[in-house]
Amino acid sequence: MKLLFDTSVYIEFLHRPRSPLSELLLDHFPDTYLCAVVVAELEVGTLGKVQRRAVDRLVRRFQRVGRTVAPSFDSWWRAGAASRALGRAVLNDALILCCGVQVGAVVWTRDRGLPAVAKALGLPENRVLLVPDRLLAT
Repeated sequence: MKLLFDTSVYIEFLHRPRSPLSELLLDHFPDTYLCAVVVAELEVGTLGKVQRRAVDRLVRRFQRVGRTVAPSFDSWWRAGAASRALGRAVLNDALILCCGVQVGAVVWTRDRGLPAVAKALGLPENRVLLVPDRLLAT
């Protein structure tokens, strides 16, 4: 199964590299794609040098194996329509979900609001998996 982790999962990975969730991410690296929107969000949110280096290593690793994905024109269009339908700006979330669709991946997230965005995009429920709380324990 192809996977795409949203920003919330990578934040957990950066803050708790030995958590069960981080182990899951590393175990599934061969099946995982990295979304350009996630990279942008991580760049905005990384404050220290150590985190910036970790993000840089992560991005370069995905680039080396050719598993990066950026939103297509249609993805932007669908994301705008989802934002309109929900009555609030959900562009980044919608774009991340659309990138998952582009590569045929299931999106893993800690964001409890992401399934509503997926529904606004017309995606089946099984395209988004909420990370179980048991994987968040350190």
